[in-house]
Amino acid sequence: MMTQKMEKQLQPKSRKIAILAEGSFGVLESKTATVLVRYLPDNVVAVIDSDNAGRDVSEVIEIGEGIPIVHDLAEAMRLNPTMLAIGIAP
Repeated sequence: MMTQKMEKQLQPKSRKIAILAEGSFGVLESKTATVLVRYLPDNVVAVIDSDNAGRDVSEVIEIGEGIPIVHDLAEAMRLNPTMLAIGIAP
């Protein structure tokens, strides 16, 4: 018998990801963030980057339409993410 916890772990679409790309969100500047948006767009709820806050992700990297770029973690938390991904490698 599968537990609820196991069942949730087997459903990757149940994950809601906020991506931290502060000051560096762009195709070349934040490759990890770009990969997450490209391959898991249904899971990404926001990208955190105060330089681009208020814009749509697709305005910056031409994919990920409808995903907002927010100013900070507090703003991202309003979208109920279940995980935070580091989208840059400084």
